[in-house]
Amino acid sequence: MSNINDIISTNWQLSIKGPGQIAQGLDDINQGLLTLCSTRKYTSPLSPDKGLDLLAWQDKPVMVKAPGLVKEIIEQVALYEPRINLQAVQYTPGIGKIVFRLVWFYAPGYGDSAGAAQANTTLMLLADEGGFVLITDDNYALILN
Repeated sequence: MSNINDIISTNWQLSIKGPGQIAQGLDDINQGLLTLCSTRKYTSPLSPDKGLDLLAWQDKPVMVKAPGLVKEIIEQVALYEPRINLQAVQYTPGIGKIVFRLVWFYAPGYGDSAGAAQANTTLMLLADEGGFVLITDDNYALILN
């Protein structure tokens, strides 16, 4: 993360990690994916279809929940994150959690090497009776109740 005086990218946004911080480049895309996956469907007034319908999956068994969420993630990334080409969404189920790994390439015209750079975003979804917690690669957590 860098501060507002260090903007060098055409694609950037204010960081959710602190005041005065910005996310650009890979951090910008990772934050976009985090925001997309942590937004509850039907809660964004200007984009009601944006986000995951986590509550629909809350009481489902992991072997039903994980593939359903993978499908939703693929659909949402295709609609709302044009800067990347999603190659795979892999998941590893565990007790009370599912770890999703998004494997993607920059879409042509984005990124430093115009489509050649591969990157991974790991999102760990902890699920319990009270809701969900989404944790990123760098241990940033969002509580989704």
